[in-house]
Amino acid sequence: MAGLDHSIREEIDRIKGRAESDFQIAEQTDAAAKQRYELAKKQADLLNDKAIQFTIVSQEAQESRELYEDLAKRLKEAGVLEGLKSTNITIVDPGRVPAKPDKPDVPLYMALSVAGGLFLGSCGALLVDTLDNKIGGVADTEQTLGQPVLGVLPYSGELPSINDERPLKKAHSAYIEAMRALRTALLLWQSNAPPKVLLVTSSIAGEGKSTTSVHLAAVLAQYGQRVLLVDADLRRGLLRKRLNIPPGPGLSALLSGQWSGAEIPHIEGTANLYVLQAGQAPPNPSELLGSAAMRACFEKWRAEYDFVILDGPPVLPVTDGVLLSAQADATLLVARAGMTEKPQLRRSFRMVSREGGHLVGVVLNGLRPNDESYYGYYGYHRYDNTYAEGSDA
Repeated sequence: MAGLDHSIREEIDRIKGRAESDFQIAEQTDAAAKQRYELAKKQADLLNDKAIQFTIVSQEAQESRELYEDLAKRLKEAGVLEGLKSTNITIVDPGRVPAKPDKPDVPLYMALSVAGGLFLGSCGALLVDTLDNKIGGVADTEQTLGQPVLGVLPYSGELPSINDERPLKKAHSAYIEAMRALRTALLLWQSNAPPKVLLVTSSIAGEGKSTTSVHLAAVLAQYGQRVLLVDADLRRGLLRKRLNIPPGPGLSALLSGQWSGAEIPHIEGTANLYVLQAGQAPPNPSELLGSAAMRACFEKWRAEYDFVILDGPPVLPVTDGVLLSAQADATLLVARAGMTEKPQLRRSFRMVSREGGHLVGVVLNGLRPNDESYYGYYGYHRYDNTYAEGSDA
């Protein structure tokens, strides 16, 4: 029994081992078969893709061939037609280039441009003239104030000093003759006697009041009168620089009691003309000009001089000019053409003419020779210059 059991177990183990070996062989065979199947499938897919690409390329090649054949056919047809030169178009009348273009119409456009330019220019000039409130000439000044101007001074550029002989030369003779005309109007201003103390002022700075006062004093001195020129602008006196005189005691020192004013210097080369400069700027110019010392100076000057010309400050910025106009016999209000505005001139004229019986004359300065007001006031400027020079023409 033991031997049989042993034999049975050995047979069972042997059968079991054979079965395991057969199973392993079967697994290996199946795996090899699967690998061969996948490889064959990939090769089949690749072959299929190449077949599809081949089909596409073949179709493109066929289409290109057909297109080429069609183009070649059309080229041959075009060559045949070119050779035959056959067409159904007949030239009846050949086109000709016109002598002038149809558009644009140059004369019409030029006429429209000239008319438009004149219209726009007129409108612009009217607008500028409406908006411009500056005085332009003699008629404009007289219309603004309602009274005639006392004198007109032409534009002359940079004038030389009063003790120079050049004012009598050709370049500045018109200005000197206008200043002499102003002197004549001043001497005939009042029938009984001309004003002795004369204030020269303006509305604002830069209108030529200092130049006017200097040359007016010079022509009065040339007339044989004893003239005192006083720089009454204690804030910004300019006469010392204009006349190139050395600094010294002036009106401020005289009014403050620091100087007696016994010897007022005169201008060398110009007889009978004495100049009192403004001096150091005081802290209270308005109080000094309206003080009793100023009134005492006026009384003294009236007795010693024939004329006293005060170069005063502008009227609108400060009140010094109004104070001086109340103590002077007359006031010359200088207005510059093309610079002084009409409201400024009217207000300045009212301010200096408040006192009853006070004479106020307006002097129009800086009038250009090509202005119609200059032509109407002095005559033709070339003839005026020639006549002033004493020519035989």
